[in-house]
Amino acid sequence: MGWLKLPTDQISLKLCWVLIAFAYAFSVTFRILLANYTSIAGLKESGEFINTPDGYFFAKGALDLLQFGKEQTISSPTGSLLPQLTVFLAKIVPINFETLVFFMPVFMSSLLVVPLVLIGCSIGQATIGLVAALLGSVAHGYYARSLAGYYDTDMLVVVFPMFVICFVITAILSKKKFYLALITIAVSLYQWWYPQAYSLNMAVFFSTVFYGLVFDRKNIFNYQIAFFVLLGFLGIVPTIKMLFAIFLCFLFYYRPLLVNKFFWYLFAAAFACFAATAGIDPLLSQLRQYFVRGDEVPTSSFQFYNVISTVREAEIISLWHLMNRISGHPVTFILSCLGYLLAVFAYRPLLLLLPMVGLGFFALFGGLRFTMYAVPALALGLGYVFVIISKSWRPPLLRYSAIAAMTVLALYHNYAIVKPLKPREAFGKNEILVLRHLARLTKPTDYVFSWWDYGHALRYYTNAHAFIDGNKHGGDYNLPVAFVLTEANLTAAAHLLRIVTEHDAANFTNTKKAPGYIESYMIKNKVKDPNQFFTAIADKNYPLPHKSRDVYLVTSYHMLALLGSMQLFSNIDLSTGKQKHLPFYFATNNLKNEDDAFVLDGKYRVDRKKWTVNWGNNTQKLASMIIAEYKNQRLEVKKIFMHADGFLNLVLLRNYNSAILADNQITNGAFFKLFVLEENDPRYFEPVAITPRMKIYKLKI
Repeated sequence: MGWLKLPTDQISLKLCWVLIAFAYAFSVTFRILLANYTSIAGLKESGEFINTPDGYFFAKGALDLLQFGKEQTISSPTGSLLPQLTVFLAKIVPINFETLVFFMPVFMSSLLVVPLVLIGCSIGQATIGLVAALLGSVAHGYYARSLAGYYDTDMLVVVFPMFVICFVITAILSKKKFYLALITIAVSLYQWWYPQAYSLNMAVFFSTVFYGLVFDRKNIFNYQIAFFVLLGFLGIVPTIKMLFAIFLCFLFYYRPLLVNKFFWYLFAAAFACFAATAGIDPLLSQLRQYFVRGDEVPTSSFQFYNVISTVREAEIISLWHLMNRISGHPVTFILSCLGYLLAVFAYRPLLLLLPMVGLGFFALFGGLRFTMYAVPALALGLGYVFVIISKSWRPPLLRYSAIAAMTVLALYHNYAIVKPLKPREAFGKNEILVLRHLARLTKPTDYVFSWWDYGHALRYYTNAHAFIDGNKHGGDYNLPVAFVLTEANLTAAAHLLRIVTEHDAANFTNTKKAPGYIESYMIKNKVKDPNQFFTAIADKNYPLPHKSRDVYLVTSYHMLALLGSMQLFSNIDLSTGKQKHLPFYFATNNLKNEDDAFVLDGKYRVDRKKWTVNWGNNTQKLASMIIAEYKNQRLEVKKIFMHADGFLNLVLLRNYNSAILADNQITNGAFFKLFVLEENDPRYFEPVAITPRMKIYKLKI
């Protein structure tokens, strides 16, 4: 297959860095021009500076480090590398905190161009590296998780492994021991930056070993490369690993005969350390999280609803969607795959990119977030196709013009996809003003309850402790919040808020965790059915734990779209894991008012003569219609009852131009009472802030 080998396109190191600078400038400019913000000055007040829920988690850690000495919430990620890097930059870059956080993903994620250009130069194909850098840095799957405001570890989660693989490939081709220390440093930083990187690092290690065994088994240097990869993800302090790697690198360079004599003992010791400090369990745990997708997952002896089933980024995607996210178009995707396979035959070290490609295809099973991993490898494949198509074209100007034209066309497809992306912020400007009012009332030990999507943002703005958030949202934590928001009995809802608050707070201070709140009830009352607990707490005389802190329930307009998911968590039989009844919930902003019917999103038709709901071959009677509207800063609610045996309710929220079809359980639940209807029980809840977009209540018991 000699025809697969391209004429050498080697350039000087200086020109290589010029290409890197050009590609980096392109990636940064692309993101800034498409950034969704009104103004630099408005970033702080409008809440636009973060557009991913987890971003507030890391921003809170950075803020706590900057405000050293101020009392912190129970869970603050001050030890994570992202907040520490943010603080370092905040002290040397003369811009405010919100602007820094907003633009960090733009400049950090664009570093992906560096290893791509370097890989191209290392195989003697600088043009392929440049094309891959331009395409890979802005491809849909990567751009969507690295755009302006996407302040999250994702900004470097692909950059780090690409540097690792770049150093491995360059070490193999150049045989220079200098790269050995760089490999361990890159792996260590990646593992520190993103602890879940363990599985990918392990895949790179085994790929390196495989490459050595298959293509150059007698060359001990290939196994030394694998050793330095392994050293990087051992479960020991990152700085120790990096310093040890530098020491060994000098030893390998100045005492090669001595090192070769004892190398395999050193390799065996490192592998034993790997088995003792890391092993296979973390990998199995990560895979289990994405492969277990049933309606329930076992936790303790109970069956809770699986949160992964409700996470958009973990949704299983179609092959068509995968192709568009990785390469911008099915045609360019097919060419990318073909190009990568052919490039591997021509330049064997590119085989080490296979773990990245495999993880990208894992999106078909694990969710769309994995597509970004395959982007850089397949961008190299597409660059190879462009170059091999035009390799015989003369003169060179025609050849490079053709490559440029194909690159621009591929870039346009990605641009057309990502241009309409408008990330939704957790809270709007008016809601943030309400939360800042709440912040004046709360202490770091107080609890705020809302759905887990908003937990990190609530902690950031209020400095109180969020009961659930993007990191702490297992079924056993989501259940009480979902129950509180969908339960019709406000006595039971209020009791559960106090019970889980005190239980959770006690577990933070006790080294030996007590049994769960449901288990404690079952042990005390000698009952076997966990569902009896929820019946028991509806009794107004149910004994509650001592009140040690204040509790706030935060409801907002954004949560209307999530009520259906909440009901899945609360409507479950903990003994069997089955739904107690078939829930129904649909919310939309697409409402048409026809002569004799309301039409919701073109799917559901509400007959205004018979007061029935029709969709497909289904017809259900309407129990009631509720119209809620703010007039002169006061909420006016009108209820019209239809069929006594009706199952569904139509809710029209005039101020939001929203319509909801929901079953009786949801419309009778606490969220509807407290947010939509403002029907409060003063025995349990005290209004703290009541606005059209956000309503906050303080628990009185």
